[in-house]
Amino acid sequence: MNVPPRYMISKGWEGFADRLQCLSYCVATAKLYNRILYVDWTDTIWKDGFYRYFHLVDLPHVTQVTDIDETLTVYPNFWKHKLMLPANEWAHDIKEQLKFEPTVGKHYERVWVHSGVSFRAYNMPELSNHMRLNSDIAKAIEPTDPDMPVVHLRGNDRSFTEEQWKELREKAPTAMVVSDDIKLVERWLEESPSSTVLSYPKEGVYHKTITPTKHDMNMAVLRDFIAISKAKEAYALNDKSIFLKMARITNTDNWRKTE
Repeated sequence: MNVPPRYMISKGWEGFADRLQCLSYCVATAKLYNRILYVDWTDTIWKDGFYRYFHLVDLPHVTQVTDIDETLTVYPNFWKHKLMLPANEWAHDIKEQLKFEPTVGKHYERVWVHSGVSFRAYNMPELSNHMRLNSDIAKAIEPTDPDMPVVHLRGNDRSFTEEQWKELREKAPTAMVVSDDIKLVERWLEESPSSTVLSYPKEGVYHKTITPTKHDMNMAVLRDFIAISKAKEAYALNDKSIFLKMARITNTDNWRKTE
């Protein structure tokens, strides 16, 4: 009797740090329950997909959803016959239907799907063990000076006070700037013209402008994330920055390894 394989699907949604948290949880879950991993980042934010930029090593996985038999049982049931559907904004509206809690009940379904808006218990070292940059992407990301402090100026949905701005300026009077907001970048450079900008926003809030392509934006995110990871000192304008926190605990040196 042929027993069908079991799968773990990690849907991507929201920011890069959020999706890395979810993916790290799915990697750990796939290993714990002996499941084959598939990563789906074809949502409207990332668009080009996980496998355009990364590949997995030392972990059973597939690179396309069509490799998964559509007749298999699925948990949560919402995803039955919808495995090709990317998680987008609508996922927040029905998140109760998308709950992924395999440890709460006995879920024997062959396919498990994490929606990207569900619970996650992140394990970034585990993720770094199995996640690698594709060679063309790694070559396109130039190393940065780790001795220069990095400051993260996020403008799209984070508020800050003038006191926070002053404290950050005191910590890093000259820095490498990582930002998605051209106004914050211009203000920083006015006050610190010797600073540099890693990925210069084109206009307005970078991730909401239509000027760059999605690939340009994804590459900017990767450059920024790796720069923060590698810097000896890194600070955020807003102390709730998950992007900075995840970058600081992620071993991006592993991302560049070749096996």
